[in-house]
Amino acid sequence: MKLSYRWKRFLIRIRHVQARNQGDWVWLRSRPMPVAALNRDLWQWAEPSFNYYVLLALSGVISTFGLLANSSATIIGAMIIAPLMGPITAIAFAMSMGNRRLLKRSSLTIATGVLMTVGIATLITWGVGLERLTPEIQSRVRPTLMDLGVALAAGAAGAFAKAHKRISDALPGVAISVALVPPLSVIGVGIAMPDQQVLTGSTLLFATNLAGIVLSGA
Repeated sequence: MKLSYRWKRFLIRIRHVQARNQGDWVWLRSRPMPVAALNRDLWQWAEPSFNYYVLLALSGVISTFGLLANSSATIIGAMIIAPLMGPITAIAFAMSMGNRRLLKRSSLTIATGVLMTVGIATLITWGVGLERLTPEIQSRVRPTLMDLGVALAAGAAGAFAKAHKRISDALPGVAISVALVPPLSVIGVGIAMPDQQVLTGSTLLFATNLAGIVLSGA
């Protein structure tokens, strides 16, 4: 009886630990959001707003200064506040569902944000000046398959997080921003210098990453 009592106490403790940690893994069993609810949320994310433009502008400023100063930590900081996940995921969702209105709205939001970010980077580079390309800039002038791999994984992570309410979309959003915001800033640098190689390479990197994120998210 004494041995049986100890085993009972041991099993009770295990159950308490499992119950306490259940919340950490409950997202694995969470069901995807209904299509109607997801569609409604993405319409809100695709809507261009004051907060969207402010955060994206600040992200572009921080990213550009980080590139000019060759500071990877500063560039990472810019990725944290960039609000690109919502419109990007909306584009992928619209393509997979054939929703032309959502596709048009989210594409317009992304396009205006892209033009604004490139313009900010161009003005900053003109004002600060750049004598030679920093390694951070050079690494975003020559697209590689690894860059495409990051974009594909980021798009898939963003779509998965957006479809499950219990999963925070903050980290996938940072991954998406890493693939998009620095190339946009480098495009502005290429315009300001001007440097055809920098402009062409960074534009190709941005276009490839954007296509990879959208296709994997769809």
